[in-house]
This record gives sequence, structure tokens and C-alpha cells, in this order.
Amino acid sequence: GTWLPKLVGGQDTNFWYMSIGRLQREIDDTSYEFTASGSLYMTEFRGYSDQFKVIDCVEFEVANVNASETLAFYIAVDGGTAVQVGGTVSGTSAEGSTVRLYPNDEMFGRRWKPRIDFARGGTTTLSPKIIGDITIYYHLRDLEVDGETRRT
Repeated sequence: GTWLPKLVGGQDTNFWYMSIGRLQREIDDTSYEFTASGSLYMTEFRGYSDQFKVIDCVEFEVANVNASETLAFYIAVDGGTAVQVGGTVSGTSAEGSTVRLYPNDEMFGRRWKPRIDFARGGTTTLSPKIIGDITIYYHLRDLEVDGETRRT
């Protein structure tokens, strides 16, 4: 078979890799590898460390999302277990449909790390996509200890 070049990176016990197509538009390479499902782990947000960030909602545009091609958005707060924001996104097949997800319970912390899980149906060639920016709306809340506002 034909092997694609790989771009690899990592630090300590963390490792990642991606295949690189041999054409200008990499996905047009007939040997390019596609995945049926997977997770996207994003960078942890640590801004405004002297205040809690309370998550109001998450907004993004999708394509190729329907009953069998779905995605779910999660946020891990302060290094904890990732919690799903809103429900699973499905049934929105129009290109560029805007999705807004609201937390089921109040989500707040000094730092948070988003993750998106993509799932593709077994009998289709479509893969769910996020188009453009992902916006996480939040507001700030002061840290309080024993009824006293603390700022670092």
C-alpha cells in the first residue's frame, strides 16, 4: 500500500500524529486517511485566574450533522472529568446551521478545557463538521472565601 508522510509531536507521555496528503489540497490524495469518529481535545483556558469563569453557552456552526452523524461538546472544569454541555447535536443537516448549547447545570471554575466528540454513522460517507469559530460565552464571578472576596 501507499504510505502517507506523518507529522508527529508530543511531550513526556503525550503523543500525537497526523497524516499529510501529498497534494496541495491534502484530502484529495487518494491515500489520505479519514476517520469514522473521534475526539478533538482543545487548549485549556486559564485567563482571569483571580476570578471564576461561569459558562453561559457554547456556539458554533455545523455541517453534515443528522440522525446518524452527531457531535457532542464537553468541558472539563479545573482538571475534573469532562461534562457534556447541552445535548448531543443531531438532526441539523443544513450547511452552516448555528448551534447553541447551554450547560445542564452551572459550570464554573478558574480554568476549563473543551472537547468535542464526533460520531459518524456506519452506512454513510458524511462526517460531522464544525465550520469556523467555536465561541464560548461566559461571565466572571469573584472568588469568595468565608464571605470575603479574594483576588490574587
